[in-house]
Amino acid sequence: MTKAIAFAMVLTVAVAGCKKKDDVTPTPNPLTKSYTLKSKDVLGVSGTVTIAEKSSGSSESVVTVSLTGAPAGTHPAHIHMNSAIETGAVMYGLTSIEGSGSSSTTLSVSYNTLTNYDGYVNVHLDAATLGTIIAQTDIGGNEITSSSHNYVLDQDSTSGVSGIAKFEKRKNGNSLVTIDLSSGGALPAGMYPAHINLGSVTTIGVPELKKTLNAVDGATRMSMTNVRTLNDGTAITYDNWLAYDGFVTIHNATDSTDVIAKGNIGAH
Repeated sequence: MTKAIAFAMVLTVAVAGCKKKDDVTPTPNPLTKSYTLKSKDVLGVSGTVTIAEKSSGSSESVVTVSLTGAPAGTHPAHIHMNSAIETGAVMYGLTSIEGSGSSSTTLSVSYNTLTNYDGYVNVHLDAATLGTIIAQTDIGGNEITSSSHNYVLDQDSTSGVSGIAKFEKRKNGNSLVTIDLSSGGALPAGMYPAHINLGSVTTIGVPELKKTLNAVDGATRMSMTNVRTLNDGTAITYDNWLAYDGFVTIHNATDSTDVIAKGNIGAH
């Protein structure tokens, strides 16, 4: 009887021990998100910005900036508000990077806040030349998603200028609108006004301007605009543009009444 009781006790302890081990919940790994840095004022520079929780569930984040192809020296870095196209004030300072190296900064900001933040990162040449940005990337809500749509821009009259208007969706629902007139036609140096109008190209004689885009640079034949609202302040998302009753016009750099390229968008 004694042996049976002893065996039962040993068996109970063994089963209880196994159950305790199986019930242990593994600690989740801290969350991470990476963004690709692209060169801006200095060719050949690239890298990454990685945002990570300091530890699982932490209210702090660790921001790591890594550079490749950067010139020698100490490169200051910051997180700014708004998108890179719009520019904005510095909101968070980051540890400077030495040459083609990396830096790590702990911020008292949660991972969720930073990965949804309306911001971008700038890496500068040096403290004395902050105006020279060697690498840049949008982060958080400004991240470009895989959703995009191209609209054809045809020449108007005899300009010979043509191209596309590309609408790209950001994570926060805003749009990056790129005008690219590299398809053909001469485009002398100058800045060419660009607009989104209500209606279609058949109403081009009396366009109703709804959104002013950044002017197309004749040297690059391109312009990029972050769009959050129409000119009157009405909010508009990427999804709204896909159904919008509108068209794009590009105007002569020396005569704003002369339309050199145009194309329907949205519902057309």
